[in-house]
Amino acid sequence: MASSRRKSGSGLLYRAIPDDGIVRIRIGTDGRPEPLYPNRMILGRAVERDLSRDAATFWFPPQGATEVQGISWIVNYCADDDDYGAALRALLSGFGDRVPIFNHPAAVADSRRDRVARLLDGIPGLVVPRCIRVVPESADAFQKAFAASGMRYPVLVRPASSQSAEGLIRVDHPFGWEALFATPWLRRPHYITEFVDTRRTSGDYLKLRLCFIGDEITLRSYRATPGWLNKGMIEAIPADFDIMFAARDRFAQWGALQRVARDIHARLRLDFFGADIGVMEDGRFVLYEANAAMTMAEPVVLTPDLIRRMQPVIDEVEGGLRRHLADPSRWRMAPGRAG
Repeated sequence: MASSRRKSGSGLLYRAIPDDGIVRIRIGTDGRPEPLYPNRMILGRAVERDLSRDAATFWFPPQGATEVQGISWIVNYCADDDDYGAALRALLSGFGDRVPIFNHPAAVADSRRDRVARLLDGIPGLVVPRCIRVVPESADAFQKAFAASGMRYPVLVRPASSQSAEGLIRVDHPFGWEALFATPWLRRPHYITEFVDTRRTSGDYLKLRLCFIGDEITLRSYRATPGWLNKGMIEAIPADFDIMFAARDRFAQWGALQRVARDIHARLRLDFFGADIGVMEDGRFVLYEANAAMTMAEPVVLTPDLIRRMQPVIDEVEGGLRRHLADPSRWRMAPGRAG
């Protein structure tokens, strides 16, 4: 068994290869191939650079049995149970109750789409669409699971590891399932989620993103679009930023949203995560998703001038991360800490 001992007070940055072994590659800004690991936590380059000064990086799975000794804290980059289930279980087994873990593997497992729907159900003022996980073994598996769930059309169907609406299909009627069969669906886990129409009388769909860091909650983005598939600030225009910053200014006084946000925070014990929420005409909110894989510490794909507009938000997230990371004893599932 390979063994390594770290000096007292040092940490471990826990990363992993996805369970299916598939990692995409792109050409980076330096002209060299760059791996794109799916659904990993992103802390931003400056924070990650500073963390690495006091921590070693461990990649799962190791080539052989490995023992790591002497570490005082762990930062877990595996943000999705569907992609990194084996890595999360190994981390939980080896260190789950021994040292503070930033984004504890048990909390990450709770954020799986179907589990988070059950976990957050019942929050006053928040509509949580039902969600089920399906591993189709036959062409009629989706329809059977849908029928057994008691859901009604329309529903949203997506591969289990999908983010940013990749592979998302809206099924409006019994003949809409055929669109799935043009994709690699067989034995591939999928989620079926109720579609809740949040269209307002103005004709648009308003979506916001909440950012949770420790006990701090901020408004990360806010944007209305004419179509139901609202991708947030990725497709924003300059006018959207004026509206977003105005919403951020009044966020502290938005009592209904503050109450919902606090209830989400109380039930989902992650240290750093986001929640995408729709806003209904009657003042209620609709949960779209809540997980640690959302991009919040870096700007999304924007033009240089819009990246500059977004910088105050990025700086706010970086400041919150630095404050929370500085004291592992305050991490939400640190041994001996409740909440």
